[in-house]
Amino acid sequence: MPDSIICLALLGALIATYLTTMHVSVLITRRADQLTCGVFEGTDMTTRQRWISLFCQLIPWVGFATGFLVLAAGAFYTTAKSTSSESAALLAQASAMLSLFGAAFWVLPGGVWIASVVSAIRRTGSR
Repeated sequence: MPDSIICLALLGALIATYLTTMHVSVLITRRADQLTCGVFEGTDMTTRQRWISLFCQLIPWVGFATGFLVLAAGAFYTTAKSTSSESAALLAQASAMLSLFGAAFWVLPGGVWIASVVSAIRRTGSR
């Protein structure tokens, strides 16, 4: 397969990964803000609703974002190892590093973010 086709396919995969991650990132940010404030679309949330939303939405979404980026990094790395094209291998390795950096973001600061949401829910108590 020509180098240009491999590079275009890798670029397409990288853009798709970026767009998917950014969409999920917006969902996570909105949900975390709603849980921290305790207000969903103008309506106060009970403590129970906030806990349920934390464990059934926010934490799984962060897990999805992390897992998706790790999976994408693995796919990019495998592509880099299996291609004979130097330029495609370089692009695949760079894409793998970007995906791993994104996954590291969701594991480390994302964990701190979840802990701060838990703290906010505990602080406000029952509503």
